[in-house]
Amino acid sequence: TLYLSPDTLLAMLRDIVRSIATRGAERLVLLNGHGGNSTHLETALRELRLEFGLKTFLMHPMIPPAYGGPSTENELGMGIHGGLDETSVFMHLRPAEVQLDKAERRVPEALDKNAHVKFGGTVSFGWLSNDFNPDGYIGDPTGATAEYGRQLFERSVTTLSEAMEEIKTFDFGRCHGYAATTARRPVRSRSARVYNSEQILLTTGKQVRGASNTSVGAALRRRRNELGMTLRELADEAELTSGFLSQVENDRVSPSLKSLGRIAEVLRIPLFQLLSTHAGNPVVRSGERTAVPWMDTGVEAVLLTPYRDWQMLPFHRTMAAGERLPAVRLERAREEWYYVLTGAIEITLTDDECFVLEEGDAIHFESSRLQEVANPTKKTATFICMMTPPQL
Repeated sequence: TLYLSPDTLLAMLRDIVRSIATRGAERLVLLNGHGGNSTHLETALRELRLEFGLKTFLMHPMIPPAYGGPSTENELGMGIHGGLDETSVFMHLRPAEVQLDKAERRVPEALDKNAHVKFGGTVSFGWLSNDFNPDGYIGDPTGATAEYGRQLFERSVTTLSEAMEEIKTFDFGRCHGYAATTARRPVRSRSARVYNSEQILLTTGKQVRGASNTSVGAALRRRRNELGMTLRELADEAELTSGFLSQVENDRVSPSLKSLGRIAEVLRIPLFQLLSTHAGNPVVRSGERTAVPWMDTGVEAVLLTPYRDWQMLPFHRTMAAGERLPAVRLERAREEWYYVLTGAIEITLTDDECFVLEEGDAIHFESSRLQEVANPTKKTATFICMMTPPQL
């Protein structure tokens, strides 16, 4: 017998799985043919999932009776090691290797009298194959046949095939709290697109609503002067006219988000810095909020803070029924927090984690894990979201 210590086994699996994980694999299936490995591999499933983020599974051609698998009544449920089933399968696969004339019944019948300390009982115990007899087998192989082995083998192949189909779609119930009513669908790829702060809002030509033109113009002029740029230079690089920019700086026109995005890109600042409207006043009144269309989806992000350079960005959002927004990777944001005011929203994170939040529910996560925000219901949802550091 070739033997690996538990530590060596786990270290070997870790090295192999590390290589597999770098190739983009998402699921790992271990096929175990030896009952003594079961407890170590169960531990490996959790450790490998924790370290590499893979969905991990353990399959057995036949589940050992010591771990809840079937065994014949004649063996009192203890056909553990070289019993009827294993011997029959071996006779089907390798008939020349079996000398059935030497088989004897080796069932530790005294264990059957125990209520708890026994194979498959409520109390497990450490054992070696020669603890019960010097031959090393536990069970009764005397009735083994190649035909019975063939039936067991074919049944095992069918079971493993069915199990693999389930493993292909297994996703921890997909959603917590909405699994019964929410349709299952693939989670988006981990390689989500990365957007900079200007690109996020450049898909719409709608005007900034609720913002003070004075603060937008003043912020634009202040940043332009910091860079030592003339109005003409800014206009040329942003592909706008100097006359238009002059009107923006003097609060005579309201620029679209697309125009502001071009300006922010040339000025090398986040678009949010041009949308700060309450400098010096810490209060944002309900009628003075800045409403920003979010990527032309019909969903608005309403800013709830006057400060552009603090460490937290709170905003209010409204999401239409059935609306789905794929993840937008932000350059700076590291943490996000959501609190549902009305309706329900669905937050999908990496590792196939999906949570449905209803009124009064909250969630806090790392921004890099976000895959999608959706409204799975037939009613409009509203919620507050906070990001830190600030990014819009």
